[in-house]
Amino acid sequence: MPETSRHADDDVLCSEGDGSYDVSFFAASVAHSSVTSQRIFGAMSGAMLSARRPVWDALSPEDRQAYLLERHEMAHHALMFSTPAGGLIWRLNQVIARDAGYLLQKCDEWQIKFDGHASPRRCFADATWRAKFLKMAATAENGRHRDYCVEVFEAASKVIAFKEVLIEKGADGDLTVGEFLDLANFVYAWLEKRCAVPFVTMWKSRRPRDEKLFKPGEEYNINDIAECHAIGAELFVLRALGDPAAFKARADLALKGPYRKAFAAAVSHASTDGDYGFSPYFVQVAALTAMSGNIDTVAADGPKERYIEDEFPWHRFAQWQDNQTPALVSSIQSLIFWHGRPLVGAGSRWLKFVDWHQLQDFAKVQGLVDTFSSLGLDLQIHAMHQGAMLNGRFLATMLADGVPTASRLPLPALSREEWFEETLLSIHMIEYDDNLLFTGEDINEIYPADSPLRMMAIFDQMRSPIYQFMAHIMTGTAARNTFARFDHRQIPKIDVLEPKVLRLFEEKDFATSICQLFRNLYERHVPETLLVRLKRYI
Repeated sequence: MPETSRHADDDVLCSEGDGSYDVSFFAASVAHSSVTSQRIFGAMSGAMLSARRPVWDALSPEDRQAYLLERHEMAHHALMFSTPAGGLIWRLNQVIARDAGYLLQKCDEWQIKFDGHASPRRCFADATWRAKFLKMAATAENGRHRDYCVEVFEAASKVIAFKEVLIEKGADGDLTVGEFLDLANFVYAWLEKRCAVPFVTMWKSRRPRDEKLFKPGEEYNINDIAECHAIGAELFVLRALGDPAAFKARADLALKGPYRKAFAAAVSHASTDGDYGFSPYFVQVAALTAMSGNIDTVAADGPKERYIEDEFPWHRFAQWQDNQTPALVSSIQSLIFWHGRPLVGAGSRWLKFVDWHQLQDFAKVQGLVDTFSSLGLDLQIHAMHQGAMLNGRFLATMLADGVPTASRLPLPALSREEWFEETLLSIHMIEYDDNLLFTGEDINEIYPADSPLRMMAIFDQMRSPIYQFMAHIMTGTAARNTFARFDHRQIPKIDVLEPKVLRLFEEKDFATSICQLFRNLYERHVPETLLVRLKRYI
């Protein structure tokens, strides 16, 4: 499979034109048909991979690439939806989208235009335009909103810069430790305010402030580590199939590609004797423990100070070779804690369920949008919690098996093979050239018996896969396209998705209305037109 090239959206892990994984959607796209996927996976299933070598040899080169591509993208999901580092990227996207949406809304309300072809983000950053903005907004009824817009923009610009350090392709070699600490401390305080849950708000370092954040030879970040993990998934398959020639070719490509520094470190962590030279399984474990530092929420009464060397992925990844048992222990603790924490608080007002049947006119549409946006977030949060528990069980099993003196945690064991399959198969949506794979959730597992939501009329409708699909797409689209509009990036068109949605559901009229909803909300930005299309359904 080709190495990844630079993509306009740095939190879309993109394998050239062949595949991608979008953190905002928790969904993968692959450049082959669902028929191809079903045929290949049908042939390769039903027995251990080690027994599938004759089938593998009979596949065409294109079919082998399609199989490995899908494994690669599912591995991105297995890592990004189930670790605190992946959860932090999800959180940053949500906060950026909400802040950008607020700024765009206020400019629309006050009929304030942006200069020429400059993006709103660039306009807010320009001192001349900002002064003009303050003057134009001076007639607004509440001047507090005008001044608050400037505060939100300044915060959003720092949140965006922080996310770029974490996941932009090509780690920033000029950033110093002190600059990163200052940025992180501001951003985490802003996240605490936006999400209404506690975070570490005093990050420290054991290194001098004027040193470069990324040491020479270690200029890699979450993006690189995620790619190493996904390449490890491909190599895991090739080793299980007993194909050392293909294994060597894929590893050599990775050692020459854009993620070569991180991959070389991973190989050195995982060296073994034998024909293969290193274990792709340990490449994946190193990536998993690197992403499982305590960098998302913390206990309300927990420490507010932490060291970046202990928690941030690139530090944990570089130290894994000499720190395996402590890395396993700290990762298990972090994952189990994160699994049990609410990821957003009531004060954030992110979750707003409305019995929209009882509303009238546009309020009914707004209630529907709020409700299904909230359902989408709840579905994603539930998935992250479940993924964290899978990882915690697997690492606890690995620790107990590898360190006889370690105390076995009271968690059900999860073998390497079970972990590999369960995390890969947990993905709920894959987009193919011709179709969509979407699997819904049993919402009884998400909302306990005493949940007030069960008393609302909408609860039964939320069981329906088509409503869950709507929530899933709405949540990802809002995060992706709001920032795209703010930064003048390309906004994906619903025309690409619409025929696949129509194939997915039997209710064709409703599927068409869903697509119209997305088009109005995220392409045209005119939600008032929704009533005409949706009136028969709401």
